[in-house]
Amino acid sequence: RVWMEWSNQAIFNEQGELVEILSVGNDTTQRKQAEEALQRSEAKFRTIFENSQVGIFRNRLSDGLILNANQRLANLLGFDSPEEMIGLEHSIGYFVNPSDRQQAHELLKRDGELRNYEFQMRKRDGTVFWVLSSCYLNADDDYIEGVIADISDRKQAEAALQISEERLRLALTASNQGLYDLNIKTEEVVINPEYALMLGYDPATFHVTKSRWIESLHPDDRESVLAVYHACITGEVPSYQAEYRHRTQDGQWKWILAVGKIVTWNEFGEPIRALGVVTDIDDRKQAE
Repeated sequence: RVWMEWSNQAIFNEQGELVEILSVGNDTTQRKQAEEALQRSEAKFRTIFENSQVGIFRNRLSDGLILNANQRLANLLGFDSPEEMIGLEHSIGYFVNPSDRQQAHELLKRDGELRNYEFQMRKRDGTVFWVLSSCYLNADDDYIEGVIADISDRKQAEAALQISEERLRLALTASNQGLYDLNIKTEEVVINPEYALMLGYDPATFHVTKSRWIESLHPDDRESVLAVYHACITGEVPSYQAEYRHRTQDGQWKWILAVGKIVTWNEFGEPIRALGVVTDIDDRKQAE
């Protein structure tokens, strides 16, 4: 069976009687198949559009009028349905900082698209939240089309982490403790300024690696300290703790208490990262 499209023309005689029908037929099977495939595709993407967990929009470039939106976008902005927004609301009013919209438009006009742009929006009831948006510009038809995701939880977590890190930094500074972050695979060590200052070095130029740390250990302490380190790395002990003499910038020896533990393992169960603190215990050792 094939699809046919027919064009028919009646032919009459002089008395006005129908004597013939001239018919021309075209096989339109491929066109019908393409139409059916398009309908299935549109139905599939309509389902994705309506049920997506990110907001999808199409806004007029000139004034921000919302031309199309899905249910998720309506929910993000505090509406019950997209119909309350489409053709009625303007996105301009939902930017907390107008400069964010201005910058986004400048980038769109320059690049034709915008990727992973973070900014704050305001719901209909005034609630402020963070979003991550990607979109592209159709300058010929004067519209912007893209997606928006609510990243408020992530932003709050980042802010909480920043506060926590600041508190840790202040606590370490106040207690004159050094912090080290060891990459066990590369043997590179990230330290805080207090670590360098404790040993008389300039934090801006002091660089630490595992091998340099071993070289700076007092010869009489080196073997015992490394034994504790390897016991921690291999999992024989749950954490690392050692007292040892460390060479300072002026060539003197200073007693240090180092405490740490493994915090990250790879997929094979191998340790790849260790964190810890070092404390100056030279006065206590001298007293002892």
